[in-house]
Amino acid sequence: MKNRRVYFYTKHENKGASSRYRSIQYFPMLRESGFEVIQRYLFSDAYLESKYKKNKIYLIYAIAAYLRRLLHILMDFRSSNVIYVEKEFFPYLPPFFEFLAKVIRLKYIVDYDDAVWHNYDSNRFRFIRYLLSNKHKKIIGYAEKVVVGNDYLAQYALKFHPKKNVTIIPTALSSNRYASDKLSRADNATDIVWIGSPSTSKYIIEIDNELKKITDRHNVVVRLIGFDSYLADQLSCKNLVIEWNESTELTELSKGCLGIMPLVDRPFERGKCGFKLIQYMALGLPILGSPIGVNDSIIIDNVNGYKCSTASDWSEKIEYLILNPELRQTLGERGRKIFINEYCAETLVHKYIELINEAFIDKNKSVGE
Repeated sequence: MKNRRVYFYTKHENKGASSRYRSIQYFPMLRESGFEVIQRYLFSDAYLESKYKKNKIYLIYAIAAYLRRLLHILMDFRSSNVIYVEKEFFPYLPPFFEFLAKVIRLKYIVDYDDAVWHNYDSNRFRFIRYLLSNKHKKIIGYAEKVVVGNDYLAQYALKFHPKKNVTIIPTALSSNRYASDKLSRADNATDIVWIGSPSTSKYIIEIDNELKKITDRHNVVVRLIGFDSYLADQLSCKNLVIEWNESTELTELSKGCLGIMPLVDRPFERGKCGFKLIQYMALGLPILGSPIGVNDSIIIDNVNGYKCSTASDWSEKIEYLILNPELRQTLGERGRKIFINEYCAETLVHKYIELINEAFIDKNKSVGE
């Protein structure tokens, strides 16, 4: 099949985790399969860095991002290739270009790893709810295919996609990068590890009191990778805030003995794909998390970790694991096997290849009609 060019309209350039793991990590594998892959990111790394540092220059980068994306759309919509869109072309604008793609019979696949529609239908501003609450219902309806990270997102998409062409592909990691022979962890490590971003740091605040109980009783530090440094003063537990860096990410994660993923039970959080848990399992760490959304199925009590349904669960179950190193090792090994079997990018890439090939076949059929 000739001229198999795919434009990936990612939300971020590289530093945004959703783009990095939902799309970018698959680019080399897709190219090996014969696709010409072109990334069209919206927000640059410079935008993300300045936003996380509360530097107002990020607003200038945002304006430049929207203008750059408009230019790319004007260029790419004239082609007859397949477009893969991460969530939406333009956040907080009506789905005009998704509608245009439908009108000109341009095949696009839309990908969701978050329930981003709740950014609109649950927004605190009435005019945004009025204008955009149905935005993603329309985007899903216009799309040729829909890819989602979990069943919660799939159930929503199935309501609005006329062909019910919805595929679940969990957010995955490369087993090559997370190869067990490349990973090392001190046998006596007892620190608690969390990885995230400034936008997800608020969940740690929710369990801070329970974490403080642990750090007061034991020689333990809560290692917070990617945590919002501006929120650090609100924490009472003994902690170490570590700036996220791709080159040191695995080293920092490996300094922990268990990984945590607290959440609050709200509609947006129910759509999360449990990626932190998957990352911990890839490293052979036992996992503890709020049983909300897909977390409830990823965490299997006493197999790969423990569900923490109440505030006291956090301190009790973390302490139990700190005091039982052999159990930590057993749970971690089981979690690693689950990762290899269910969340390995090298295994899941065939689903992306099939979806994109099908989109090209459908495109060629529509051209011939």
